Amino acid sequence: MKKPRIVSFIAILFTGLFLNAQELPITPAELPVPATEFISKHFPTHHIQSATKDIDSSGKIEFEVKTDDFVKIEFNQMGEWKEIESNNQTGLVTTFLPEKIREYLKSNFSNQKVEKAERGLRGYEIELMNDVELKFDLKGKFISRD
Repeated sequence: MKKPRIVSFIAILFTGLFLNAQELPITPAELPVPATEFISKHFPTHHIQSATKDIDSSGKIEFEVKTDDFVKIEFNQMGEWKEIESNNQTGLVTTFLPEKIREYLKSNFSNQKVEKAERGLRGYEIELMNDVELKFDLKGKFISRD
């Protein structure tokens, strides 16, 4: 008799957690100001096709923007970029990366375009169109290649 109660309780608990996580469509005007400034500065010819506000079950808020040129940008709650990915053949602009990383890319991978860039607490991960992954510290110093 206890098993059905436990299973029911677990099902209700997980349902509540999933219902609390939300992905809400928003207008570009509802993005944090730093996010819109970032897009205007680094992607001035791109137009926002969609924007969403993601709220997970713990209340953590993130934003996601998709542009008309197949670029997806994820921002944290403060409007700082976390991840940028290009789903087109032209790759990403690199103006948003630290100068040391841009110089490294120009010197070592001048014929390759950046497909994806991630910024985390420990540094940057850059994925090139040829699937080479590069890691840099927060100051832009090269760490490793995968």
